[in-house]
Amino acid sequence: MTSYLMVYPATPWHTKRLPLLVVLAGLLLPLLAMAAPLPNGSAEDFDPLMPGEPSGWETNHWGDVNPTYTWQDATITPGVAHHGNHSLRVDVTTPNKPDDQLQGDAKWWTKPFTLDAGLGKYRITNWYRSNISTRLVLWVTDGAEQSQYLPVATLGPALSWAANDYTVTLPGWATQMRVLHVIDRTGWLETDSYTATRLPPPEKQQAKVSLTFDDGWVTAYAYLVNQMDKRGITGTHFIITEYMDKPGYTADYIGSKKVKELLGLGHEIGSHTLNHEDMSLATPEQLNENLELSKKR
Repeated sequence: MTSYLMVYPATPWHTKRLPLLVVLAGLLLPLLAMAAPLPNGSAEDFDPLMPGEPSGWETNHWGDVNPTYTWQDATITPGVAHHGNHSLRVDVTTPNKPDDQLQGDAKWWTKPFTLDAGLGKYRITNWYRSNISTRLVLWVTDGAEQSQYLPVATLGPALSWAANDYTVTLPGWATQMRVLHVIDRTGWLETDSYTATRLPPPEKQQAKVSLTFDDGWVTAYAYLVNQMDKRGITGTHFIITEYMDKPGYTADYIGSKKVKELLGLGHEIGSHTLNHEDMSLATPEQLNENLELSKKR
């Protein structure tokens, strides 16, 4: 049997205004549910239709466990809430079976709330205290045929308030979600301060292409650099330094004047050795000479 600790305001003002509240709730609650994912995450607000219960929350259990659900009020029992004046508690007894043979669980869980449109990750947070291990879980549905439980974390006992903060990727078909903190053994669990926030998609990274050109052939630059400049594109040009301005080479390879022009247009100039020798056959001294002198040139 399920039992509840009913918490009412100190003065029964709601009894006179309940019919009006019922009408307003019927009009406003669907809009509020759309505007606020996971409404009443700290269980502060009572349900206008059932003032002894928190709005946006339901209890549920199955299997062998025997739960007692309490909507705790810190104005009556100080220290029972992490945030505000209220928290949610489940006490489980299992009179008929030892824990290692149990099946089932008990939980306060959020009523299904509508997810933001589009794919993305959700950040799920809450605070809890418990004398045994418990589990944080999501339940998602497409509102029609598909539904799925998504395990988030298994949590150890915590006699002082402890925070949970997890990021979960939801299936693309999910349109509604419940958040539930589950207890499935003999013990107790208190929870408070739930949030479920959709994270923004990662910023698209701009593709980057590096255009590099070897040797410094005149035939390439006669057309290439002009077209790149029209498009705001620059490149890296690896120049054979001893070919610059060398007699007999000026018809095929650009000279120092063209190299300066490239630098002025924002291009980068890199070394391509002194004389385009096969560096795999070079001695260490030849390697150093090519690196140092070409860079100096």
